[in-house]
Amino acid sequence: MGVRFNVSRLRYRVMVLAAMVAPLPILVAADPTVVRADTPTPSPTATAQQTTGSPTETASSAPTQTASSSPTQTASSSPTDATPSTPSDNSSSTPADKSPFAEVDAGLVGGHSVSALSGTGIETAIPSVSGATSLNLAVRIVRNRVLRAAASQGGEVNIGWQAIATSPDALGILIETSRVPQGGTADKVPVTLWYSQRTGTVGTGAVLIEPSQWDDFARLVVDEVGRHGGDSGLAKTALATSGQPQGSGPAIGFNEDGDVVVGFASGVVGTTEPLVFSIGGDGDASYLSSFGRLARDATRHPTAYVNGAQSASAASFATAASESRPDADVVGDCAARKCVALTFDDGPGTRTREAAQGLAKAGLGGTFFMLGDSIQNDPDAVKAVALLGQEVSSHTWRHVDLTKSATRTAQYNVGHNASAIRGLTGDWPVMMRPPYGEHDARINGIVGGQGEVVVQWSVDTRDWAHKSVARTVSTASQAKSGDIVLMHDIHDSTVTAIPQIVANLTKAGYQIVPVSELSSPNDWQVGKAYCAAPWRNATCW
Repeated sequence: MGVRFNVSRLRYRVMVLAAMVAPLPILVAADPTVVRADTPTPSPTATAQQTTGSPTETASSAPTQTASSSPTQTASSSPTDATPSTPSDNSSSTPADKSPFAEVDAGLVGGHSVSALSGTGIETAIPSVSGATSLNLAVRIVRNRVLRAAASQGGEVNIGWQAIATSPDALGILIETSRVPQGGTADKVPVTLWYSQRTGTVGTGAVLIEPSQWDDFARLVVDEVGRHGGDSGLAKTALATSGQPQGSGPAIGFNEDGDVVVGFASGVVGTTEPLVFSIGGDGDASYLSSFGRLARDATRHPTAYVNGAQSASAASFATAASESRPDADVVGDCAARKCVALTFDDGPGTRTREAAQGLAKAGLGGTFFMLGDSIQNDPDAVKAVALLGQEVSSHTWRHVDLTKSATRTAQYNVGHNASAIRGLTGDWPVMMRPPYGEHDARINGIVGGQGEVVVQWSVDTRDWAHKSVARTVSTASQAKSGDIVLMHDIHDSTVTAIPQIVANLTKAGYQIVPVSELSSPNDWQVGKAYCAAPWRNATCW
């Protein structure tokens, strides 16, 4: 049993092989159009100015991919899909050209759009779902980590997705990533993300399994890995870790019949290609959690997902490690891992690319709060930073005190800049920093209405005032776990200081991450202000 990863179809297919075959070439899908019909629209003033000479791309300036158009090919698009195959047993007996994971019509995901980002050797397409902030953050974290790996270790990148379950209460997304180093073996990873609309919570596939039943489930999976040519010992080790992207645990979902599907990334269980198989023979699936049973129903009998339409009795889940089941969060415990976020305001500047490249080549992520005036001056730099897996966030369109601005003006500055960033990166930014850090309840409401989070800081380097490399290094290097460090990438002294700051923090045992990875995607609330990681419970101004 082997697995073929075909990026052009953005899906895995299980094939029964009589002999070993060489890995197939990666086929690149056509670049989907970037739209965000689900995101808040800038105020009428903003719209008027956009259509009268704004340098940024307006929402209507590009062909639109509608919510009903799935990024994956339909079954009828390939003649091999029509060839039936008779199952021979209850496990992994999937037709040769059929995806083990169910594929649900993406049109059932109400308010979704496709965020596409492409460059030399990079093709990515991920979903963005209206109102599902934690899910959107999680999907971007998956993508950005692969992009950083490519910047650090080399390789071409393909990332695609498909809906695997939909209902008013549950949403399942399969993200498929492939990074192919030059002359090396492809690193192919399936990631399943599950979203509960009732609680606005996202988790990896482990949330489908009842914690008290994890050991029984794991034993079953280990046995199946051995049956399909994988290393059972490696499988046991992987199942004790968190799921991708946090650990090496498997993607978990269902096929169209409701059988559980398990997918390990290439190399994790000793196979060159991803090992993905279904587990049949347990009609009751007694090891499923209450949310897992709901998710299975949403896979077998998909219905429309509509933002705000969940039922009051819908099941929810917790992502924390429980009994023997590992943590099912996308990020994990940043308090234990000692995470610090380096942030940069007012760019892009002349050396912003250099700053982003330095972080990315070290496998690290920063957050760049970009300003409209600077974006106009160098729009290509915005996309370049995003392609390096860095977090591109908003610093508003004009550098003015929002608290002293009329409501319509503030709405324009917030919404228009977010729209400009979306036009260049495909993503409507979630993280937003107000100029001068000035905000109040009114501004928080405006920011929240645009689907964004207010991000302040806990360590101020004052690099803009002294422009001293040594002072910037000294202050930033004093950061503690959960801190958000404020700097400005428009100053040469700051960019020059970055390598030493990274060296000092790394030596002290800190991990440098983007703001969104300081804490679980489930911890960030739109319209709320944070000056440190949410788990710090810091009092912010």
